[in-house]
Amino acid sequence: MIKACIFDLDGTLADTLDSMAYVTNIIMEKFGLKTLPVDNFRYYSGEGANMLIRRALKDAGDPELAHYDEGQKLYREMFEADPMYKVVPYKGMPETLKKLKEHGMKLAVCSNKPHPAAVKVIAQLFDGEFDMVVGQSEAIRRKPAPDGPLMVAEKFGVKPEECINRVIDNFLHGILKLYLAFFADSCNLASDAILYQLLNGFTENISLPDTLPPLAAFINILDQILCLLFCSYYGSNFSFYICLYHMDRRTL
Repeated sequence: MIKACIFDLDGTLADTLDSMAYVTNIIMEKFGLKTLPVDNFRYYSGEGANMLIRRALKDAGDPELAHYDEGQKLYREMFEADPMYKVVPYKGMPETLKKLKEHGMKLAVCSNKPHPAAVKVIAQLFDGEFDMVVGQSEAIRRKPAPDGPLMVAEKFGVKPEECINRVIDNFLHGILKLYLAFFADSCNLASDAILYQLLNGFTENISLPDTLPPLAAFINILDQILCLLFCSYYGSNFSFYICLYHMDRRTL
């Protein structure tokens, strides 16, 4: 029985792309580097603030990462001061959370966003809806390490398999296994390594042959399957947006 739902934040609960681009580009300008298009941050984000700054610096004209230490420090300071620039919840998400709470679900956020910023964003967008927020800090390893979700499960007094995060991850894992089994093995790809990267949004070093069916289309089919599953379980009036699974669609 599912007793808890663990959500990501950026690109899942809320559209935070503009806020990340805004802060990062102020930092790039400070270093005399070029500013970057907002759309680039679909790729830069997802693996924590440090990786975002590394990727942005390289594309902005600092391939040697000479400004990395100062850049990641400034990024955290600026986000801690004001993480809300143009941040809005996705349509239907507040209603979805309320519906989950009505069904007795414990709700948590586990994000690679710096912890102080994650707490502020959740407090302002979804005040009172979440029972726990875990952002990136020195105390736990960032995702995809399981430390955060496991800590949430322990605090909630539930088993990991009783959390929706675990269920969706396992389901997606199986779907991607099928995708790679049917299409990737014949191309002599290291399917296990690719699977790990796809599952966790690490697409930076993946080179899939053009002959493979688009993964985005494959995931869209998965969306429809999950929508049907949840709507059949909770009823047709349950507006459940498939933003729960760990690999969000910003990386596709």
